[in-house]
Amino acid sequence: MAEILLRVKDQINEDIYKTARSTQKGDVISVQVDGWQWGTQEKIDPQYRILKLPNLSVIEGENFLGEELETDIRNPSRTLQRRQFKIDLDNLPAEMQPFLSDDLRSNDSFVSDLRYDVLHTLKLRKLPIIDPIIFGGSNNIF
Repeated sequence: MAEILLRVKDQINEDIYKTARSTQKGDVISVQVDGWQWGTQEKIDPQYRILKLPNLSVIEGENFLGEELETDIRNPSRTLQRRQFKIDLDNLPAEMQPFLSDDLRSNDSFVSDLRYDVLHTLKLRKLPIIDPIIFGGSNNIF
C-alpha cells in the first residue's frame, strides 16, 4: 500500500517562471509507504490531500513524480514544470470528490481502492508553458 500527498489547488505566482517550478493542482507531491507519519501541515493545509491507496505500490506511485524534461539541451527552457504529469482530479471517482473539496479537513486522509491501471488512465501529461520572452519558435528574444 502506498500513500500519496496530492496538491488539490493551483499555486499561482506573479512570476511565470516561479509558477512553472511550483506544484499545481493534480500534482503528486510525495509517495510514501503505508503508515507514513505525515506532518501536521500536510494533514491540515487546504492545498493538499493524503490518499491511502492499498492497491498501489510505492514504485507505481513514484511514476507520477517525474519533472518535465528538457526538449532542446542547446536552448534550455526557463519554464520547465516541477511535474511532467498530473492526476486528472475532475475525473476521480465520485466518492472521492467530497474529500477533495473538504478544505476544513474533517478527515486527514482518504482510503481509496483505486488500482494502478485505473489511476494510470487519470494520468495526464501537462502542456508545456510557453516562455513569454521567446518570439515564435526561435530563440529570437524581444
